[in-house]
Amino acid sequence: MLTALLVSCAIGVAYAAEACTGTISSLADVTAAVACTTVNINGFTVPAGKALTLNLATGTTVNMNGDILFGNLSWAGPLFTVSGTSITFNGNGYKFDGGGPF
Repeated sequence: MLTALLVSCAIGVAYAAEACTGTISSLADVTAAVACTTVNINGFTVPAGKALTLNLATGTTVNMNGDILFGNLSWAGPLFTVSGTSITFNGNGYKFDGGGPF
């Protein structure tokens, strides 16, 4: 259930990125992956109290390759933030699961 999922989208400052493919399988992968113009997000669990923040370069394509789960913790969030310009986001039928009410 997505009731606990807070999604924030903003227009960020554009920066140059490499024409490469970055893969995110944990929060530790985010910094390197967002340096690329293609970002693949594999399914993983974001630890409770942490956010998945993607500050993407202009023209980046994001492909979800699995569900993103968020650990349960009452906090202000947001759980997921995307910023960038001319972003293509392919959800491919996967979901962001905030765990619903607990």
